[in-house]
Amino acid sequence: MRDMKELKYAFGQADDDFVNNVYHTLTGMQSNKDGKPVKKIYFRLAAVIAIVCILSAGTALAFTNTWGILDFLSGRRTDVKVLPEASAIVQKEVPQEGNKTDIAAFTVREAVYDGQSVYIVLDVKPSSPDYLLLGPDAYPSDHIANMGPIFSGETGTIADYARENHKVMFQTSVGISGANCSIAYLLEEDGTLVYMLDGRYEGDSTAPDVEFKCVAVPFVIENGKYTRDMDSR
Repeated sequence: MRDMKELKYAFGQADDDFVNNVYHTLTGMQSNKDGKPVKKIYFRLAAVIAIVCILSAGTALAFTNTWGILDFLSGRRTDVKVLPEASAIVQKEVPQEGNKTDIAAFTVREAVYDGQSVYIVLDVKPSSPDYLLLGPDAYPSDHIANMGPIFSGETGTIADYARENHKVMFQTSVGISGANCSIAYLLEEDGTLVYMLDGRYEGDSTAPDVEFKCVAVPFVIENGKYTRDMDSR
């Protein structure tokens, strides 16, 4: 396994513009902690993973239909190069358990850990094609274009989209127990809501168990307005 000194020479130094882009991506959204949690589940990530990746400015990432850690960090910019060494340290087969509710399945897609900070991409896949999953700070009145690149250029609200496509809206939230996390998310074409979590996590080994709190709350109409049904079980 390479140590941090070797990785420094392998990846080089990112320019200031790229570093700023990374921090803006990771710190743009925070999880919503208001209200009583509903549909709460926990699962543990057996994180047998390597060390945090370092990105350098250059050429493009290969475009795929699904987003991973390197995609979130780069924003899929056309002037960002990720060397093979960076891709190799991202764990894509993560042992996990207890990750389903009757609304959605919460599954870790990718993870990287350096002993102090953890980067995790997590899928929230609806149990029904009739469910539309929203992020922790998203509401039906928000613009549908905020839901991710697949809605780029679209007009109208999330509620408009849900109504036109006969979908029930759920607000979701994911957090790492015992850690403060930055959160970013987007919706993929198959209805999967993909989270990117980044935060400091100091376990007692290089392969810690990481516990998540996962919440899904339905939106209902009360007095002509959408509100979260916090009494739903």
